[in-house]
Amino acid sequence: MASNHAEGSTGPSGSSPALPSVSPAPAGGSRSGSSWSEVGQALKTIRPVEDLKNVGSIPCGRDSLLYGIGGGVGIGCLRYLSSSNPRVAGNWAVGSFMLIAIYQWEACRGERKRQEEKLKVLSEKYPHRHVSNLTKGRPNDENSNPS
Repeated sequence: MASNHAEGSTGPSGSSPALPSVSPAPAGGSRSGSSWSEVGQALKTIRPVEDLKNVGSIPCGRDSLLYGIGGGVGIGCLRYLSSSNPRVAGNWAVGSFMLIAIYQWEACRGERKRQEEKLKVLSEKYPHRHVSNLTKGRPNDENSNPS
């Protein structure tokens, strides 16, 4: 089963646009009129087992988790060595995991957003440059000498 998280992680195929078009939210700020119904719909999309199996395909997901785990273990170990209290060290480990993972997630997503904006500007600036316009083999032109 394909996860919704992997959308946009592969390149465009054929004549599809490089960036998906996003429609803005309505002026009222809420799409369905009830924020609780939106929360309920969002909670229905959570599938922990599938999401954890596909964490490698989520853009920025793998890196943020790895940085968070590494930082949490490191800070937790240092705190245990300084306090000799496993409960305090565990609290520090979990807290630092959360902060590091969230920071890494936001930094990575911000960088991806900046790159997508640059790609959008380039695709608007050079609309004639598209992968569908390329040919697999270059035709023989006048300057080539088959020897």
